[in-house]
Amino acid sequence: MYPGGSVKHIACLLLFVFAVGICGSSLADDEVTVTGAKDRFGPRRGVRGSIGIKAGVFSKGDFDAHDPYTTDIGATAQVFADFPVSSRNYLGMAFDFHNIKILRSNAVMVDISLVGKHSFPIKGNDVIIQPAAGIGIGALAQFNEFDESRYLTTKLSVEALFKYRRREMWILEVGIFRAPLGRSDAVDIVIGPMFFARVGYGYR
Repeated sequence: MYPGGSVKHIACLLLFVFAVGICGSSLADDEVTVTGAKDRFGPRRGVRGSIGIKAGVFSKGDFDAHDPYTTDIGATAQVFADFPVSSRNYLGMAFDFHNIKILRSNAVMVDISLVGKHSFPIKGNDVIIQPAAGIGIGALAQFNEFDESRYLTTKLSVEALFKYRRREMWILEVGIFRAPLGRSDAVDIVIGPMFFARVGYGYR
C-alpha cells in the first residue's frame, strides 16, 4: 500500500530538509570563498547558487501496474534552483515534467524533488562535472485504463557545466530515473528504471 498520507509526510520532510539546507547556506555564506573564480563562474568572494532549465528524452522503461508494460521513448524537462551549502556542495529543488507513453496513450508526470550535488571543477572553473542525487514525489494524471497515481521518485545523474559567459552556462546531463513506490486507487505501480539525457541553460 502507498496511501496518500505517506506522500504528504514525504513532501513535508523534503521541504523541511530543504529549508534547513538553505538556512545553513545563508549562515555559512560569508565563510565560503572561491579563490581564482573571478570571471568564470561567479565572483571571487562567495559561492552563488544557480537556476536553470533542461529538456531532453527518456528511454523506454518498465511500467509495472499489476501487469507489466513497457513505456515508449518520451520527453522530459526540468526547472531547477540550487543553493550552496559549502564551496562545492549544493542543495536544491527540481521540478520535472515527464511524458509517460504507454499503449499509444500518454500523460505527464509532475515530479518535485530535493537534489544534492557535488562539483568537480576542470580547467579552473570553465568546466564543472557535477554528480547529482535526488528524491521526491511525483503525480501522474489518469490516462488509458490507469487511474491517477502518486509516487516516490529517485534520480541519479551527472551534469557537465560549460562556461558560456561570465555567469552563464550550457548544461549536459545524463542519468537514470526510477519510481520504486507508487499507488493508484486500485494497484501498486513501479516505474523504471529509465535512462535520460537532457541539455539546458543555467545562470550562476
